[in-house]
Amino acid sequence: MEKKLLLRRCETNECPSVDYFSTLCTDNDGLCFSLKKNYCFKKHSNSSSIVGSCNGILCLEDFYNTGNTVLWNPVTDELKSLPPSSIVCPPDSDSTSFFAGGFVFDARSEDYKVLRHVLNGFAYDDGSYKSTLIQAELYSLKNDSWRRIVKPEEYQWPWDSLPISLNGSCYWEAFDCVISFNFADEVFSSLPLPGTKKCRRLLFDMDGKLGSFVITHKKSVYRDRDFEAVKEKRFDILLWESNKWCWSEVDSFVVEDGIRPL
Repeated sequence: MEKKLLLRRCETNECPSVDYFSTLCTDNDGLCFSLKKNYCFKKHSNSSSIVGSCNGILCLEDFYNTGNTVLWNPVTDELKSLPPSSIVCPPDSDSTSFFAGGFVFDARSEDYKVLRHVLNGFAYDDGSYKSTLIQAELYSLKNDSWRRIVKPEEYQWPWDSLPISLNGSCYWEAFDCVISFNFADEVFSSLPLPGTKKCRRLLFDMDGKLGSFVITHKKSVYRDRDFEAVKEKRFDILLWESNKWCWSEVDSFVVEDGIRPL
């Protein structure tokens, strides 16, 4: 049976940068590539961010966070542009940005849903930063519409945190906790952060369970030929155990600095 893997490449030598999606196929003849250019945002931007995938459908958003979000089937090339936001921006807002937080198929309602954060920035008269208002909205493919949902005020998101979709929920690393959103119940909740505060983390799907890479920098006890201390990275692989409400270590290893996961 032929298997296909969709690969994304961003061509930064072009101005503006352009995304290309390639299909990697494996058959009796070995490996073969077929190139498919991404035209999803050609009216605004040729560069996109992948929000998530589900049942062969990709959810993409404009890299510049203008609110352009689409559902794309790369096999049939069918494209569905999502409607404008349902959230009315405050009249005194100086900027508005949109960050999709997750894309799943809700088996309970048999509906594809997208969670998105709407950020309104406020500035002082001199242009310096004042504050940010973060709101959330949920898209339903059945209804083809967004609606505002209430989120706890204390939940904030760092903009570079990538969502992980897992068993009908999405997870993000926040400043002091891991935030989850259950698409069926439409409920936010929080988990403790894995590792210590002085480390980097990467959430991932570990065989249907929530896992995390915890990356810590340190200096090695040995030195190179120039008698300089070699910098190393320690990788801890942790697994979230909901019944114990804690992270447990699965494995750990140390590599020289400059090597990182794919």
